[in-house]
Amino acid sequence: MKKLFDANSNKIISKDELKVLLCYVFSLNMDLTKELVVYSFHNYRIANFFDLNNVFNELYSNELIYVDDKKIVKTTEKGNEICKNLNYYLSEKTKNWATETILKYKKLIKNIDENDVKIERNDLGYSVKCSISGGNFNLMDFSIFAPDIENALKIKKKFYENIEDIYSTLLSKLI
Repeated sequence: MKKLFDANSNKIISKDELKVLLCYVFSLNMDLTKELVVYSFHNYRIANFFDLNNVFNELYSNELIYVDDKKIVKTTEKGNEICKNLNYYLSEKTKNWATETILKYKKLIKNIDENDVKIERNDLGYSVKCSISGGNFNLMDFSIFAPDIENALKIKKKFYENIEDIYSTLLSKLI
């Protein structure tokens, strides 16, 4: 059986435990889509993309989860019962880690949707232009130099991951 990483002990966990973990996160009523969970678990290296999809499909075909008309995944009564009975398989640290990973990914997606980064080439390298949205207006715009495309892309990634910290730090330094 293929093994996956366990946040609690830095040990490898089985695909069966991944099934319990997915049932657990879908039972939390956090309005999660399959794509959000699969991509967050994959991007944060909890499990690989194919294992996640296979486990999801298995849970769906065994009627432990279902997808509503808004593409939100929920556990069925049968899924809730199994999750409750097998909950002891997962450490609290692993459950918290999985939940935090999903929340972190949801926040990243929101930051990407609501804010803007443009990378423009210039004579010396790249200009990374960042905008922090305040809804109908921009709260902050700034540009930063990057010597190469790799650093420009790192800046873009870190900007999206840390928008609140960047905004509050710059604002506190300026006021």
